[in-house]
Amino acid sequence: MKINPRLELFLIAVCFITVAAINTWQLAHQRILDSLVFGFISALIWSMMIKKIVFGTWTDRFIYACGAAIGGVIGLYLVKAFYG
Repeated sequence: MKINPRLELFLIAVCFITVAAINTWQLAHQRILDSLVFGFISALIWSMMIKKIVFGTWTDRFIYACGAAIGGVIGLYLVKAFYG
C-alpha cells in the first residue's frame, strides 16, 4: 500500500520533532546514553525528509510545519510521561 506523499511528509515531521524534543530534554539533563540513541534516530529521520522540504512546494512546507508543531507537543507529553 502506497501512502499519500503529503501524509508521509506530515508523519515524518511529527516523528522527527517528537524525537528532537525528547533528545533536547535528555541533553539538558545530561542523559548521555539516551541522547546518543535519540540523536542517531533524529539524524536518520532528518535525512529522510530534508530533500522533500528543500525541493518541495510551499504547501509541502506548511504540511511539514503542522506536523512539526504536533510533534513538539507529543514530545513534551512523552517526556513528562516517561521522566516525570
